[in-house]
Amino acid sequence: MNDWIVNFCKIDKPSIRLFCFSYAGGNPSTYIRWLPLLADYVELCLVNLPGRGKRIFEPAYTDPQELMQNLIENLEHEVNMPSVFFGHSLGSRVAWDLACRLRRKGNTHVKHVIASASRPPHIAYKGTKTYDQPREKFKDTLRSLQGTSPELLENEELFTLIEPTLRADFEVSYRHSIEPEKLPIPIQVFYGTEDVSVSEEHINAWQELTHAKIEIKSFSGNHFFLEQDHVPVLKVINEVLRIHNLDFGVTNS
Repeated sequence: MNDWIVNFCKIDKPSIRLFCFSYAGGNPSTYIRWLPLLADYVELCLVNLPGRGKRIFEPAYTDPQELMQNLIENLEHEVNMPSVFFGHSLGSRVAWDLACRLRRKGNTHVKHVIASASRPPHIAYKGTKTYDQPREKFKDTLRSLQGTSPELLENEELFTLIEPTLRADFEVSYRHSIEPEKLPIPIQVFYGTEDVSVSEEHINAWQELTHAKIEIKSFSGNHFFLEQDHVPVLKVINEVLRIHNLDFGVTNS
């Protein structure tokens, strides 16, 4: 694995890999607590972009095309066995874009994409541009999204450290879009029952990207239901992994 992947528990002979892509401002630590709930044939691969985690002092990307080009260059050789992509919010759109780019290069190892709390990447963002707001206004935006802790927002030293990455991710989210392209990759769509940022239209529009019928799962909570209770989420993900493991691998148990 390289700097773009965090792997806290490497498996000698995994049958399938689960690649996780974080939301804007997120980092791989979101998914660490998933490890005890995953089967022993699953290798958890956490995509670690510049500007967070161990790469906190590297500048985050603001250009979505530059980000995607670097992702494909650094991850195409890591996606070398049956794999499931999971992304939350911006991470969903990045995960799907990467799956498309891998397909174009002849890499068919992505067997399933789970898109959580997100519009599909071919649907343009219609909200307000937030990444260049004055600091206090930007903090208000973050508070309204309920994904950044109040303690972090009130600590000027910490906020100064992460602010460039937050703004960069929001710019990528604002600018990123793709042409709709139907692939033979199943898509499962997760959404929070109290998430006002993801509409029914957004959810159903994922169907325009796959030949398979999309599966839709709801979870109690807002846009960050993933942080509020990850156990129900993992229950569904584990079933997806189990089915694909039966198709492509043999369990180690």
